[in-house]
Amino acid sequence: MVRYFFDRLLTASITTMIEINTSVQHCLGQEEALTRIQLMVANLTQTFPQQVHQVNLHMKDHRVDVSFAAYGYLVSWRAEVYDDQISLLGLIPETAKPFQNKIEQAVVSRLEATLCPQPLPKAKKISALSRPNSKSEAA
Repeated sequence: MVRYFFDRLLTASITTMIEINTSVQHCLGQEEALTRIQLMVANLTQTFPQQVHQVNLHMKDHRVDVSFAAYGYLVSWRAEVYDDQISLLGLIPETAKPFQNKIEQAVVSRLEATLCPQPLPKAKKISALSRPNSKSEAA
């Protein structure tokens, strides 16, 4: 009976994880991107005090490993930071599968906001109708 209990306890604690692969473009260079990511992770519990707990950060060279508990789920991410891109590999518990897209979108949007806080202005298109006519200006 005791052996059955411990076997069930061990089996219950092993969770199947789902991988999330994505990437985010940036134009900051590797060092600045690493610095901003480190600051973002350091501020997670202050920014989301009700949702995020147990934040762990490990950095080595161009790799950043982050794990935290969010909404009761243990989540971990590995970021490979390059000069113009960040490749992300996330692991979430299978029980969080219904929220997989939402988790991915939240991480990517937070990272994009950290790497490019202000959106770049959009270029205006000049159509043939809006261009000044050189003949009418000369008249």
